[in-house]
Amino acid sequence: MSDSTARQLDEASPVLAIDGLGVEFASEHGWLRVLDEVSFAVGPRETVGLVGESGSGKSVTSLSVLGLLPRRSSRVVGDIRLRGRELGGLSTAELEDVRGREIAMIFQEPMTSLNPAFTIGDQIVAVVRRHLGWTKKQARAHAIEMLGHVGIPNPRQRVSEYPHQFSGGMRQRAMIALALSCRPRLLIADEPTTALDVTIQAQILDLIREMAEENDMSVLFVTHDLGVVADICDRVVVMYAGQVVEEGTAEEVFCTPRHPYTEGLLRAMPDVEDHVRELVPIPGTVPPPWEFPAGCRFADRCSYAQDRCRQPVALTELGPRRAVRCHRFDELDLEGAS
Repeated sequence: MSDSTARQLDEASPVLAIDGLGVEFASEHGWLRVLDEVSFAVGPRETVGLVGESGSGKSVTSLSVLGLLPRRSSRVVGDIRLRGRELGGLSTAELEDVRGREIAMIFQEPMTSLNPAFTIGDQIVAVVRRHLGWTKKQARAHAIEMLGHVGIPNPRQRVSEYPHQFSGGMRQRAMIALALSCRPRLLIADEPTTALDVTIQAQILDLIREMAEENDMSVLFVTHDLGVVADICDRVVVMYAGQVVEEGTAEEVFCTPRHPYTEGLLRAMPDVEDHVRELVPIPGTVPPPWEFPAGCRFADRCSYAQDRCRQPVALTELGPRRAVRCHRFDELDLEGAS
C-alpha cells in the first residue's frame, strides 16, 4: 500500500468508533446495566458533543474509552476502536501506553485531577518522559513551552508552582497543557468549563478549539450545556438514561430535533438574545438504573407519550450519521432552537 493510499484510508476512518457499548456495575441491586447499546463515532479533526443531563451516561461512556472503570465492579461489552485498534482487550500496561499519548482527557475539576504533591511542571515532565522518552531537561523546556502556549503568564516561574497556587481558570489551562503535551489524536473533555465563570469558560473553549486545529486533533466534548455545544461542536450525540436517543450534525439537532428529549433540552436553554422567551423545564428527573422502564426511557417525562411508548424502541437510522430513538419521530413536529 502506498503512503498516499494509507493517508486517504486514515482520513476516511473514524478516530474513535464505539459500537454496541454496554456497561454494568455491581450494586446492592445486583448487576445494573447503566449503558445500553451505545454507538457513535468521532471523525478526523471533528468535535463531537456528548450531551445529556446528569445520570445520562456521558461520563461512564468517556471513562469506558480510556479503560478507567473499576475492573472488579464493572462489566463492559461492545467494541471501542481507536483508529481501528480495539481497546477492550488491552492489558493495563498497554492501556497506559495509549492514555496520554494517543488519547488524553481533561476532567471537570482539575484540583482533584492534578496531584497536589507535585508541581505543575513535574506532572507534565513525567508524562512527556513516559511517552516520548525525552530527557528531563528537554521535557521541562517542553512543559514551559506548553504552559505559555495555553496562555499561562510567566511560564518559566509558574512551571515550578503547585496546583493550589493557580486560580481555577489557570488550573484548567494547566490541565489542557498536560493533556496536550504529547499531541494526542483524540481529546476527551469531560465538562471542562462547568466550574468556571462565563468569561473564563469562553477563553477555555477558544483554547480547546485553537489547540484542536493546530494539532489536527479530534475532540469528544462531554457536557450538559447546549450553549457550549452550539459554540464548539460539529456533531451532537444526545444521551438519556444510558442510551443514545439522537445523533446528527449540530445544525440538524438544534434546528430540526427529532426526539422530544432533545426538544426539551433546547426549550430549557437560556437565549441571551431573547429576553421574552420563557424557559420550559423538563418535568421530573433521569431515573436511576434500577428503575429504567422496559419501553422508551423518556416516556414518563414526555408530553407526547402514548401507550406504544411503553414498548421497547430501537435507534432508527435516518441518514448518514443521523439517528433517533423514538416511536413517534415521523409524526411529531418538534420545536428547534430559535
